[in-house]
Amino acid sequence: MLYAYLGGWVVTSILAVAISQRLRPAVDPAPHPRILALVAGAAWPVLVVALAQAGAVAVATEMLHRDETVLSYES
Repeated sequence: MLYAYLGGWVVTSILAVAISQRLRPAVDPAPHPRILALVAGAAWPVLVVALAQAGAVAVATEMLHRDETVLSYES
């Protein structure tokens, strides 16, 4: 599990550096883009959990909507 986290951290950090290099403004670049990329890499599990929770809420909402539709037809 630790290797998966560290691998995700490395991949996310590399992607963050590459994206920040490409999208940074030439006039006013970020002072420490690599430090910011390391922080983004460390925070990637939070984003994965947030996406999983959003998916669970969407599924639960859909199931509740289906139950309401079935109940309204039975009445």
